[in-house]
Amino acid sequence: MKQGLTKREKLLLLILGLLALIYLAFQFGFMPLYNSYDRARVERDRLQAEKLELEMKILNLQDILEDNRIANEDYDRITQDYPELVPNEEVDTILTNLILGLGMNIRSVRFFTPPSNADSVLFTVVGASMSLEGSYSSLMQLLDEVERTPNLSVVSMSFSGRRGGTGDEIASGAGTISIGFELMYITPQND
Repeated sequence: MKQGLTKREKLLLLILGLLALIYLAFQFGFMPLYNSYDRARVERDRLQAEKLELEMKILNLQDILEDNRIANEDYDRITQDYPELVPNEEVDTILTNLILGLGMNIRSVRFFTPPSNADSVLFTVVGASMSLEGSYSSLMQLLDEVERTPNLSVVSMSFSGRRGGTGDEIASGAGTISIGFELMYITPQND
């Protein structure tokens, strides 16, 4: 004899069916929607942070432009007394004209590039070592000229007078001068 399901079994099957339906709706309906919502919320937060950062940059744009203008003015002020980098032949001509103009004779010239500071790309320093013949007063005039030239400095110097010369040579203070120069030039910018 065949017996049907009891009311209790029917109720249990109905509850199990509802639980299975709720589980399937939760697993394949609610969870994908929630994950999609969560990803969209994270993306929205990221975009809001990016928007805020861009708005801050826009607000600071005037400050940045003003800082840039001040930096350009400082650059112009710093570099106004310095010429652009020239070849060693022109440096030789400049120093030769200076020395000969003061009545001294050149015995030897040697150029070198001192070690550069990697942080300083604005200036290039060219060094020159010279052996000269001249008077002590000519040396003093040379030092005065160097002091008036912004891109030229003396880094080493020695003077040795002649012994046993004539009375005029001793009185004039003639001797041998060894002098080291550094010339500072603006490094050409590759814009």
